[in-house]
Amino acid sequence: MNNDIVNKIKSSLENYEVPYDASAWDKMSQRLDAKATSGGNGGNRFLSSPKTWVVASVLIIGASLAIYNSTQESSNQIIVSTSNKTKIPLVSEENQHAVSLTKAEIKTNDHKQGLEGKEKTQTSNTISQTRSTSESTYANTIESNTIKQNQSVKGNEKYVKNFIFPKTNKLYCLGEKIEIFNPNANEITLTNANGKQIKIDGQESMLISLKHEGQYTWNGEKVAFDVKEKPTVNFILPSDIIYENGIPTITLSSELNVKSQKWIFDQKVVSTNDILKLNIFNKEKYSVTLAVVGLNGCENQMTKTFYPDPDFHYNLKAPNGFEPTSNNPKRSTFLPLSLLERDTPFKMLIIDPKDGKVIFETNDKNNPWDGKNQLTDQLVSEGSEYIWKVILINPEKYEKNEYRGTITRK
Repeated sequence: MNNDIVNKIKSSLENYEVPYDASAWDKMSQRLDAKATSGGNGGNRFLSSPKTWVVASVLIIGASLAIYNSTQESSNQIIVSTSNKTKIPLVSEENQHAVSLTKAEIKTNDHKQGLEGKEKTQTSNTISQTRSTSESTYANTIESNTIKQNQSVKGNEKYVKNFIFPKTNKLYCLGEKIEIFNPNANEITLTNANGKQIKIDGQESMLISLKHEGQYTWNGEKVAFDVKEKPTVNFILPSDIIYENGIPTITLSSELNVKSQKWIFDQKVVSTNDILKLNIFNKEKYSVTLAVVGLNGCENQMTKTFYPDPDFHYNLKAPNGFEPTSNNPKRSTFLPLSLLERDTPFKMLIIDPKDGKVIFETNDKNNPWDGKNQLTDQLVSEGSEYIWKVILINPEKYEKNEYRGTITRK
């Protein structure tokens, strides 16, 4: 190949706007050499022809442009693909607007400027800054939202706006215990009516004993609840047992200025009056509770225990002997005295302990045993002892339905 012509073409290409492509030149040089070899002198004339070199120059320039454009398109496609995979972390409402603007700017720059060198760097920095800000904000989003929902800010102090409290609107009274849950992220302070502060950690529960009457507040400002005084309760407990209608009884009474009251015995409400008459039947002790509701709605109660005399034994007030030949009607017949006083249906049996036979039976208090054996119609022998048995058809509450003992004929 003519070196002068070659040098001229290289020189012209070096000044051309498109960068010189050495591989394109080598391919074209090989083709020209091959043609020159096959054509002999004709080939030399072909290579020395100015027209031939002009055509060759145009072909080389075109090939270089094609390769350059292909390279640029490939580069642009990679950048766009990377841009499409960019992820923005979740953010709170305060930063959503800023992130939306950033995304819009990225799309605009992609469309108008193709993310060229300097602009690509600026956009990358913007994404990095936004990502850092939004990650920090997102980490505090749950805590921030919880505080905003439950607290208001006053200066540098946070106080409870809405708090989770025992789910009831009942009145709180002295001596009660309540469990309080703090749903906030931050600690809150409950101040009692005596000025004592009780701190409750965020997301924690605490059992509080209400020991002071008055107003309780949150952080010394917002009213939490009021604690009222319990009503006074007391009643008179007698020391002696009296018989009313043949039944042993104690009478309890109270004089209280309250909204309501109830007497509780054996875990049951037995009366709501000021006076309670309680029957006593062969127990070691009787515990009675008076529960009241005061005028302010608070409740209180008191329990007292009555202990019968150790020698007390209720057995229908039955005597242990009688004298059929006496002129005194109270001594000449036998019937438990309580059956004479009580208006209750019964059946009484007199049993001979020797053979277990029933020698007398009655269900009428006006027909007591006169000492005769109904089987023989003869008076039982003097000094003999017999078994009596009484079955109550409708016994009183807490009373047994069967009584028994012995009776001696005198």
